[in-house]
Amino acid sequence: MGAETFSTEQLEKLNECFCSFEDRRGSGVVPKGILGDLLRTCGQNPTDEEVETVFGRVDGDDVDFTKFLELLSLVYKSPDAMEQEMVDAFRAMDTNGDGTISAEEFANMLRGQGLDEDSIKIMLSDADANADGIIDYKEFTQFMLSWEL
Repeated sequence: MGAETFSTEQLEKLNECFCSFEDRRGSGVVPKGILGDLLRTCGQNPTDEEVETVFGRVDGDDVDFTKFLELLSLVYKSPDAMEQEMVDAFRAMDTNGDGTISAEEFANMLRGQGLDEDSIKIMLSDADANADGIIDYKEFTQFMLSWEL
């Protein structure tokens, strides 16, 4: 498994993402230690266990693009599977079941994940597209899928 798992368009996005993590020398590799962040930036949401599995398949300290694609194929979730995860996550935040979450509830959830206030402001402005202080499911999914593969 590897490159054949992804479409040409997906490969282009993945290469762009990979290159943004590549070291400044242009060596064509990324450090093993940032693979979890790289996977998340590429639109995946691996569990800590999945990241550990990926780490276990890396020989040495660095990963090239070909190896990255092989590792990504191990934890890749299709858009349908990711959408179900988003529905579940949204429902968990939508405590009163009205189909919306307040921007403040969303911000509190992000704070609980350890994000700083500047990052939270940026994420809120992206998530609350119409700036009404309420995030509905459509806004939430558009925000979450902004890096969909």
